[in-house]
Amino acid sequence: MRKKPPDNLIDQIDQMFSKKRTGKEKRLFIIVGAIVGMFLVYTLFLSPYAQCVSGYVKVHDWEQNQSDVKARAKIHCKALGR
Repeated sequence: MRKKPPDNLIDQIDQMFSKKRTGKEKRLFIIVGAIVGMFLVYTLFLSPYAQCVSGYVKVHDWEQNQSDVKARAKIHCKALGR
């Protein structure tokens, strides 16, 4: 006899995540997570644009308004095409 599928959404989600994962699924999740993590690290810290903004802010850190300096850095680096 088949089990009746759960009626509400919370029970459906609980049933979906309660099954045991195999080694292949775990490995796939780890690989996908690593790729997403590497993409985010590159985009936020290692890209030429992020390095340009960081360098501009460090050079102009003596100015008082840091948010204004960061805004000008973003405009400057975008104009350079980095």
